[in-house]
Amino acid sequence: MTAYRRIMRISWTERRTNQSILDELSPSHRFLTTIQRRKLKYFGAENLSTDILHGRVNGMRSRGRQRRRWSDDVKDWTGLSIPECIIMTKDRTAWRSFITGLQQQQAL
Repeated sequence: MTAYRRIMRISWTERRTNQSILDELSPSHRFLTTIQRRKLKYFGAENLSTDILHGRVNGMRSRGRQRRRWSDDVKDWTGLSIPECIIMTKDRTAWRSFITGLQQQQAL
């Protein structure tokens, strides 16, 4: 929404709802859909980021509410647990078709 507000040159002090901005723009392709597709595609790839994703980092926990993690997004969007998602990503073609199905369900 910040990007949309910058595009339209709407100040943060103006009291406009996100829905009113989306109605005015009527974007055919939303940023959230793109971000969601890219995160889900990248999930399960064997690289350093997935090693970090499944490991723990030593140190103290910071104050306040816990930050939203990548795995939280994946769980919410797919409706599966992380171990189930990891097993499903072993077959990349099945994972891609699963992601495409999720995207089509959300478009409806």
